Amino acid sequence: MIRPKNFFQLLVKAVKAWSADYAPSMGAAISYYTIFSLAPLLVIVIAVAGAVFGREAVQGLISAELSGLMGSEGAEFVEGLVASASDTDRGLVAGLISLVVLLVGATTVFAELQSALDRIWKVPEKEKPSG
Repeated sequence: MIRPKNFFQLLVKAVKAWSADYAPSMGAAISYYTIFSLAPLLVIVIAVAGAVFGREAVQGLISAELSGLMGSEGAEFVEGLVASASDTDRGLVAGLISLVVLLVGATTVFAELQSALDRIWKVPEKEKPSG
């Protein structure tokens, strides 16, 4: 059993390390870029899976999952984003813009995740893939 004094010291050390690694700002950056690329990603997923299983079925399943994760209001918001992003009246230009936004957002999510892990694990600059 851990003693209260040792537990408190461990807690203080963990909070200091968490803060020194810029965890809140890195988490916010990863969240932002993930949300940024969510609508275009769902448009592509619905298009591909919809070709196999039917668009309505795929949208229903995704809506149910989003409701379970985000609540009904969050799911409705994301559904609105997907509906406007997948509006076929906008044509090829909207599709290309969605693809570019998806690529930029997804690439940036992974770059931020790599940066966060490098910082947390204190990877030297010369050992980083980008360095």
